[in-house]
Amino acid sequence: MRALRVEKVTVNIGVGEAGEKLVKAQKVLEM
Repeated sequence: MRALRVEKVTVNIGVGEAGEKLVKAQKVLEM
């Protein structure tokens, strides 16, 4: 159970970082 929970957290962090990069890229394109 603990291992699964850790995997979920790492996946969420990875998705969050990718999302931030996409938002930054959008802002750059809008400029």
